[in-house]
Amino acid sequence: MRIGIMTFWESKNNYGQILQLFALQQYLKKLGHDPFLIRFKRVPPNDTRTLIQKIRDEGLLRLILQKLEAPKRKKSIELDKLRHFRAFKAENIVFGKKDYRNLAELRADPPKADVYIVGSDQVWNNKFSVSAEPFLLGFGDDRIKRISYAASFGQSVIDEETQLLFKKYLPAFKAISVREKSGVDICNHMGVAAEWLPDPTLLFEAREWEDMLCLNMPNNINQKSIFAYTLGNSKIKDLDKFVGFLRRKSGYKLIRAGANSDFSGDCYPTIPEWVAHIKQADFVLTTSFHGMVFCIIYNTNFVILPNTGKALGMNERIVSLLAKLGLQDHIMDKYSHEKLNGLFTKKVNWGYVNEQLSNWRIEANEFLMRL
Repeated sequence: MRIGIMTFWESKNNYGQILQLFALQQYLKKLGHDPFLIRFKRVPPNDTRTLIQKIRDEGLLRLILQKLEAPKRKKSIELDKLRHFRAFKAENIVFGKKDYRNLAELRADPPKADVYIVGSDQVWNNKFSVSAEPFLLGFGDDRIKRISYAASFGQSVIDEETQLLFKKYLPAFKAISVREKSGVDICNHMGVAAEWLPDPTLLFEAREWEDMLCLNMPNNINQKSIFAYTLGNSKIKDLDKFVGFLRRKSGYKLIRAGANSDFSGDCYPTIPEWVAHIKQADFVLTTSFHGMVFCIIYNTNFVILPNTGKALGMNERIVSLLAKLGLQDHIMDKYSHEKLNGLFTKKVNWGYVNEQLSNWRIEANEFLMRL
């Protein structure tokens, strides 16, 4: 079947965003389908918002910080080119032929497909400055099947206005799956049945990822390493203390990569290199959901630092997955030398984790086989 995928895809430095899209396309191909990305440009090419609108959407303090960080941001744009995201997408993602900039354009000339799938990532997070409405698939012929695969609300509860928006569109879906357990509760509260299924990146085992990405191992692979991958979408409490602890670990090389307005990185890996860093690391420090996911895939010990402030709701995806796999103690919301040192030396029962993932993959396969 011809399957159009609606998801996030425009980032030049968010590894997880691109890998979840890549994984879903690859899995649908594996099942014999013909998937393509619906080129919905969620991020406007130019910010045409007024100052009042920017303050409303971002907050005055964040706007001031963005102004102060403008020189760093300009440098970051240049450094992002080293990650070669554009080349990866050109080589590995199947794109639809037409660009869409809003819901009206999607309705006027909808993508031709047998099935529309929305997900994964936080496509149903209606707290972003861009509405989640286009990702509710309210376009195209009524005969086209509408499915959500591991769509995320990015929060554990949604407000009444957002509920009304979803109640308008979800009845047209043939099947709904969500990425967090709380998403099932949200759907049930709206009178809609939903399944809890893994992020697309978890559909594949470690060896399959190595084959799909043709992984190139970093230099000096025999050297012990610690990989730190942090995002700048929220202020992380005690981050300097965590990094300081890891920097002082004798016999280990600390490799740092940042993204999403985090300028602390000392390397800018390509997508395969980023996965390879996680695979080869003896320990990973991250604030990223997908950074954590690939630690789990590669059975690499890790600690994840949760978001704060406005990004607090994004922690639901972290907490939900860790609870599913019995890894809750790998999240730290404040620095503790004793706990961090314990995680660094912890012997994780990866056999149990891998068994849980294997069973979950079976559920996901059964869901997608029903297309």
